[in-house]
Amino acid sequence: MTTVSIEEAQAKLPELIEHLAKGEELVITRNQQPIARLLAEGRPKRQPRKAGSAKGLLTILAEDDEHLEDFKETNCVSNDQRLSTKKKLEQHT
Repeated sequence: MTTVSIEEAQAKLPELIEHLAKGEELVITRNQQPIARLLAEGRPKRQPRKAGSAKGLLTILAEDDEHLEDFKETNCVSNDQRLSTKKKLEQHT
């Protein structure tokens, strides 16, 4: 808790407010007697986002699947190979 005189508070109010941390308290005094308290407010709670609120903000100019080729792994099993293996396993059970 920080204590300042009323004269100092009047002279430096913007600076004092800026230095207040969330939940911190500043006591203003006159003749060494507390006359006021200044408390820092917390940030307001964020409103929940609404689905579709960004609709129309993004435009896809063309479908581009070519860039996905860079992400394919060369040792990856294809879907055809997976299905073939699955059928073989089913035949043995």
